[in-house]
Amino acid sequence: MLRPHLLLAELYGAAGEAPLAAEQYRKIIAIDGNNGIALNNLAYDLATRERKPSEALPLARKAQALAPRDPTVLDTVGWIEYLLGNTAEAAKLLVQAARGAPGNPEIRLHNAIALASQGARASAESELAEALKLNPALEKRAEVQELRAKLQGGQN
Repeated sequence: MLRPHLLLAELYGAAGEAPLAAEQYRKIIAIDGNNGIALNNLAYDLATRERKPSEALPLARKAQALAPRDPTVLDTVGWIEYLLGNTAEAAKLLVQAARGAPGNPEIRLHNAIALASQGARASAESELAEALKLNPALEKRAEVQELRAKLQGGQN
């Protein structure tokens, strides 16, 4: 019963139809409130696309309780904490996420941003370099440009 919703959500996500994917994740959670994938993905969408990190955090924390070592879930919770201004907690979670998924450029970028917010400039530069090596297209993103400016300016 859940599989069609998960497949639809994945297809919508791949097609760039985030609102439709989120709708499917909501349906999945209504059927199974402990579906970690749906909880995680909906939380990330709420925090980033809908800009509702406060609403997203409980979903992300529930996903974390279900999969405490999953790097994708740690990234989601960490990024939401960052968006809420809890940068120390964010950095702690995102370092764990990056260790668990060293080949994921998005996680490495989130880690770089969080580390920079904590004044860990050398570590942030290293993480950013790894993220860009994994996915050079990230260079075009505004958050990468902002991070570069922050690191070059020596601001914390």
